[in-house]
Amino acid sequence: MRELIKMVVVLTVLAVLSGGLLSGLRNATAARIEVQQLKFVKGPAIKAILKGVSNDPIKDRFAIKDGETERKFFVGKFDDKANTVVLESFGKGYGGDIGLMVAINMEDDTIVGAGVTTHSETPGLGATAKDDP
Repeated sequence: MRELIKMVVVLTVLAVLSGGLLSGLRNATAARIEVQQLKFVKGPAIKAILKGVSNDPIKDRFAIKDGETERKFFVGKFDDKANTVVLESFGKGYGGDIGLMVAINMEDDTIVGAGVTTHSETPGLGATAKDDP
């Protein structure tokens, strides 16, 4: 009985230490992960949608808190006038959520373009949505 209690205590201590270490690592790398996602995942989609902008939409981004979630917006300036905004949206796919960057012209409320950022679709079938406009 004594050995069983000792095993449970040791296992609990190890689980708490491991959980704390993983949580600390996640918090320490969150900013770096966001920069990498902006640079390699969202950035190319934004730059493909907003060809010819006079600013860097990634540097000129801003966030608005919507309840529990924080939504990021990327502003595109043409001729030094901010008239296009890009936002990230998610839709349901067969393999999971599909992440889209959608550009909206603020002057006439039209969708200027869209680009797929993330998906879990079947290669060769649903994945062609990323490459085929």
